[in-house]
Amino acid sequence: NTFDGVLDGAGHRISSLVYGPGGTSTRLGFFRQLTEATVRNLVLDGVTADQGSGNGFVAGLAVISTRSTITGTSVLRADLRGASAEKVSGLVAEMDGGVVSDNWVQVGAHADRMPGGAVAYSKNAATITRNLVEAELSVKANGGANGTRGTDAGLVISYPGNPSSGSVYAGNVALGRSISYQGKVDGFAGRIVGY
Repeated sequence: NTFDGVLDGAGHRISSLVYGPGGTSTRLGFFRQLTEATVRNLVLDGVTADQGSGNGFVAGLAVISTRSTITGTSVLRADLRGASAEKVSGLVAEMDGGVVSDNWVQVGAHADRMPGGAVAYSKNAATITRNLVEAELSVKANGGANGTRGTDAGLVISYPGNPSSGSVYAGNVALGRSISYQGKVDGFAGRIVGY
């Protein structure tokens, strides 16, 4: 379930993908784990994933990305759902270092706590630049009357995690759509970056 090579899609399109659980993992994505990998020039069109009551993370491309590069890739017309999943995102649910740049994402991402258009959670000198994102996000968990739980959602990046020293978030464009949530929000929902 780990990919550590180079995948050059050469602009080829894979259409009408439906992700479902397999083996011992409940994580849903094209890749469950990228480790020091490169994915470029791939188009995933019409991706669907519904975690149901499961709590595994959901992503259009990579559930977990560690020190990997994703560039020139498109995830289009994606409908990704994880009503009990903490993280759901169009490209990467959890990013640990690496680069996500020059990608195009069209996604409806629905999560319990942390939906993101391109990346739900990033940390450790992650570089997220020049991505074009159109996202419809929804957070299931209630933020609380006084914002005590908070809502972490961003049309490009939901939560720039800890440690985020050395991370770069620049040149990204959020074309629009919306973020829906319940309860009070004190700066946790954002057009480009959430938290």
